[in-house]
Amino acid sequence: KRNALDRGPWTLEKILKKATKNGIFILISVAMTNTFLLWFIGSEKWFQLISEPISENLTGFSIMLVVSAFFYWVYGWFREQICTMVCPYGRMQGVLLDSRSIVVSYDYKRGEPRGPKTEGDCIDCRQCISVCPTAIDIRNGTQLECINCTACIDQCNSVMKATKKDPGLIRLDSEKGIQQGHQSIWTPRNRAYSMVLLILFSFFLYTLFTRPVIETTILRTPGLLYQNNPGGSISNVYNIKIVNKTHEVLPLEIRLLSHEGQITMAGTKMEIADQDRFESTFILYIHEDLLTGDNTELEFGIFSNNELIESYKSSFIGP
Repeated sequence: KRNALDRGPWTLEKILKKATKNGIFILISVAMTNTFLLWFIGSEKWFQLISEPISENLTGFSIMLVVSAFFYWVYGWFREQICTMVCPYGRMQGVLLDSRSIVVSYDYKRGEPRGPKTEGDCIDCRQCISVCPTAIDIRNGTQLECINCTACIDQCNSVMKATKKDPGLIRLDSEKGIQQGHQSIWTPRNRAYSMVLLILFSFFLYTLFTRPVIETTILRTPGLLYQNNPGGSISNVYNIKIVNKTHEVLPLEIRLLSHEGQITMAGTKMEIADQDRFESTFILYIHEDLLTGDNTELEFGIFSNNELIESYKSSFIGP
């Protein structure tokens, strides 16, 4: 029907169908592009970008249009070739499969010989080929172009129902399942894959639940040595950078945990907006008697509302 519509004259029906189809393609393309954009810049920055005039973000808007045009080209013209020529899934599939892997399979023991008046259940209607988005013949075995959409399974089952035969001529099964009726998929390879996935998922959960609220970096200012001050105190100058990983405004305070000392911050207020960062400089004063040598290890604490949320170790140089 689509081919006939393409070859036919430009009628109102054809214009409406073409406009609707291409409009949906454009909407999906723009939505996919913005989804990728959200992944990299976050929802807050994205809302800020779409609320500002295009002229203020002309470069980003142009990139979005180019990427959306690429997706539209894939939907409108390149189509299934993205699966057969570009996507690496089929190549990876050949490495990962074995005779017990569950894939879309044609039961050749039951279906052969093909034909409407043969002993096999396959009547050779070729409906499985016509519905395949990559136009392969699944009866020839697993192929790299197969994307496991199972459209051929649904179509074949409807044909089996119409011819009063049992469904499942094309089904999700393994080579051993077809040959020997082997149904178990709990093989050594699957056990190994499951263990790897479990380890990766556990590591993901660990990083998710142990993710710090902030990320702090405290380093001595490069190029500066210690300073001797009245009263026997020694001072060092530090640069501090704190990244707020939360969606809340954090009032912060820095304290010295490992020694007695005085911190003088450049500025009077340490407060970080959500998803923002704070950068400043401070001077640390420690009495000379508390130092253990020319390089003393210190530990700073970052507090929010009198609660310690992160500690950071640095060094202090003295005489």
